[in-house]
Amino acid sequence: MSDGPPGLQAERTGLAWSRTGLATGAGALTLARLASLRGAPVLAAIGLLVAVLALAVLVEGGVRGKRRTDWLLDQGGARALPRAAIGLVAAVVGLAGSGLLLVVGTG
Repeated sequence: MSDGPPGLQAERTGLAWSRTGLATGAGALTLARLASLRGAPVLAAIGLLVAVLALAVLVEGGVRGKRRTDWLLDQGGARALPRAAIGLVAAVVGLAGSGLLLVVGTG
């Protein structure tokens, strides 16, 4: 099975980064809102921090995705996004941990 013209795989990867960043940001903002409604300002602050981190990952992933696609079309190789991956993992772990604390801590 063919993957199509060169660069499409990198484009799909970039779109996946965008979806993940947007979903993480939306979850973080939801966490911040719920935490503020339940009187948990520390968790609300963590939610906002994770939202900012998700936005940074989204921007970096988009910029690098464009560069990667262009480079793949020119060179035919792949490059990793270590900073963006580390940021996204940190955002997801922060969101999951804060959500767990919100649910367990407020009963």
